[in-house]
Parts: sequence; C-alpha cells; structure tokens
Amino acid sequence: MHWNLFKDHSFFFWKRAHMLCSIDRVNNQNVSGWCFDFNAPSEPVKLRFVIDDREIGTILAADFRDDLKSYNLHPSGFCGFDFQLPPDIPIKHHKFLYIYVNQIKKPLRRIPSNQIPRVMEGILPKIFFMHIPKTAGISFDAFCRLHFPKEKAITQIQTLDKSLYPSLTREKNYLSGHLTLKDIGEMFDISGFDLLTLAREPFRHLHSHIKWVKNIASDPTSGFFLSHHPVVREIALKLNRMDFGDKKQLREMVDNLNGIEIDFFDNLQTRYFLNIRPEKVTVADFENAKKNLGRFKIIGLTEKFDQFIDTVCSVYRIEKIKPTVFNRSSGRNLFSYDNPEIRSILNPLVESDLLLYDFITRSL
Repeated sequence: MHWNLFKDHSFFFWKRAHMLCSIDRVNNQNVSGWCFDFNAPSEPVKLRFVIDDREIGTILAADFRDDLKSYNLHPSGFCGFDFQLPPDIPIKHHKFLYIYVNQIKKPLRRIPSNQIPRVMEGILPKIFFMHIPKTAGISFDAFCRLHFPKEKAITQIQTLDKSLYPSLTREKNYLSGHLTLKDIGEMFDISGFDLLTLAREPFRHLHSHIKWVKNIASDPTSGFFLSHHPVVREIALKLNRMDFGDKKQLREMVDNLNGIEIDFFDNLQTRYFLNIRPEKVTVADFENAKKNLGRFKIIGLTEKFDQFIDTVCSVYRIEKIKPTVFNRSSGRNLFSYDNPEIRSILNPLVESDLLLYDFITRSL
C-alpha cells in the first residue's frame, strides 16, 4: 500500500502502535485528516483534542475519504475527520495542542502553538497558482491551505469536471492546479487574480519528474497505479522496464519520445508558460514563454523556496510559519544529472528550460 503517497501530501503522518494517522490541515480554526486502527479498520476511532491540560472536544474519524478508498489504503474510506476548534479558545494563548486516540494515554501528536498558522481575515487576496509538477508546488499549496479559510481555497483543480471551472473564480480566493498558461487563459476568467508559480533547475526537475512517473508503476496492482489514465500507466510501465544506468537506453528514450511522452518530458517548464501546445519546443517558443513571464506577479525558485514564501508573506501580509516541504523524492537517483555526458544526452529535453530558468534566476 502506498503510505508514502500520504506522507508526501500530509501536514503530519505517523504510525504509532497499530494506529495510522495523518493531518492534512491544522490551523487556529480546524484540524482535519484521517486516522484508523489497522487491526480493526471498520471501527471508527475516537479522537480527543486537548489544549495544554484542557480537553476541548472529541470527534469520530468516520468521514468518507474517497482518496483513501480509491487508493486501497482503507477498505471503506470512512476514516476521515474535520475537527473545529472552539473560537473562544485562542490557540496563541496556550503552549500545545495534543491529539489523543481512543483510550491511549500517550498523545498521538503534540503540536506547539507557535507552529499552528492563523487563518487570514478581512479582505482576502486572489491567487491563481500555476503548479508545474515537481517544483515544490504541493508544499506551497499546503502552506496556502493553512492560511486561507477552508472554503476559499482549492487545489488540484485539473482533476475537477471542467463544468465547475467558471464558479471557482467567483467562489474561491486561492486556486491551484497542473494547468498550463494556455489552459488557464482558455478556461478561466482570472481578471482580479494574481498569477504565481515556481520554477526549478531543469536537470534536477527532469530527473524528479521521470522518477515520479516511474514510481506510479512501482506496484501495478495498487489502487494508486489504477487511478491514473491508461496512457500514463503505460508510460510508467515503460520507464520501469528501463535501465537508467545504461546511457544507450537513456539516449534512445530521449530520441524516441512520442505522443504524450513529449508533453511530459520535452521542456515541460517552458510548455507551462506558453499560450499554445507545440509538438516540440523551439527557440521561438522560449521567446514567447519569456514574454509571458511578465504576466506573473511572483515567480519563485524551488531551490529558494523559503525566499519565495517570504516574498508571498510580505506581499499578501501573511503570518510567516516555516512551511513543511512535501512530495520530496526519496531513494536512489535514476541517473547522475550532474554528469557532463548524461547532461549532453538529456540536453534536448531541457534546452529551452535552461534558458528560461537562467532568465528567471537573473531577474530575481
């Protein structure tokens, strides 16, 4: 089962005794996530919330979580929770928030109050985050979800039915998804919204993206694998058959990309900044992407993520809480992206991205 998927996407994830728990969101208004006893997953567990030495409420972890069900991480998916903190107990006046489960005396989690973000109040900014895959976008999404009221932020919008798109810009203040500038311009009226995004050093970005797609097929029987489009599953299986230590195979991969593989791996970052969908990215496409940078209020670098957060907090007057970094790749590298010969082989896939990244870096 793909527990690592939820380690990557959750604010906290932990295993203690026979309990599996995750917190997706915690701020001064609510705590949400999922929790269950894997020895008795059909019996909802009871969570108790304590501030310092005062119990402030309990809740059954019995809400339906479609993601846990679809990924076969829980048999029914009924293990979610969303606990509302009492508004008359200001977190900042206390030291710790404790979370207990059932009758276990030791808390599952102790969260210092100075690490609990405060939700923004008053007139909220309007932000559309263009989430380029594998650039720390999930970490930025998590940061914003903590600071925007729950009902005002939505992420992963590329997974929604497109008929819902027109209502999002009316009802939400923070939107984020794997949508190119072309998609955003065609499907949304973002007048009044600020565009933000993150870019990453291209060779590292390409490696991370290939590794992530490859990981989809690490267990072809899993719900995680089956939840992806058949075309994506085939690409993932193909990558798993490769020996990335073999330079000949690596060169053949670069030379023989076709169909959606080109969209996935050919100068992906440049593609996101374009108003068109090119078959192959060219120098002219780079020039167009460079012009479109001016449409963004803030562009950050993955390598300087904390600086990006500092800028966002300063511009929008958001209280600074050190962000947690999610979805960071683990395990061995597929290939040495610092090796000159490897870089030469991969260069066609990052040629425009390198120019764009250099331009963004010099502009900061």
